[in-house]
Amino acid sequence: MELGGSLGPDGELAEKIEKLPEELDFVEFPIGEQERPMEEIDREAVKQVLDQKDFELVVHLPFRQRLVTDIDIFNDAVLDYHRELIKFSVEMGAEKFVVHADMRDQDSESQELELPEQIRKLKQIGEENGAEVCFENIGHWNGIELFELGEMLEELDASMCF
Repeated sequence: MELGGSLGPDGELAEKIEKLPEELDFVEFPIGEQERPMEEIDREAVKQVLDQKDFELVVHLPFRQRLVTDIDIFNDAVLDYHRELIKFSVEMGAEKFVVHADMRDQDSESQELELPEQIRKLKQIGEENGAEVCFENIGHWNGIELFELGEMLEELDASMCF
């Protein structure tokens, strides 16, 4: 079993990582608009402290960005934004990403039908960058139920975490 520490969006990232116990295997932090913007991350300092502590890096993609809407151009833009975040994070050493498989309208049948395709595309973006994207859902909030997500991810051969 691997143990990790999760860091919030506030404070100087490299310093926060440095203060984590050596016994941990990985660190996770959120990235993106309203989390920790790329522009505010000193990629080299973070990479250096990760190497010193021998920590793996898990990056949580934006919490507040819905993966699926009813507007195709928004859906494409979300994937483009995630692609940028993944590329940026891979350069810091990230090999694993967490993203909420959520929808703008939880009760939308059209969004539920679009969700597998968005998941497939985001999984592919991760693979193109040598990273694994793990999909997570808390079910009762802006997404399908956990058991439904599990079945969907199994069909797509995609990873799940919760």
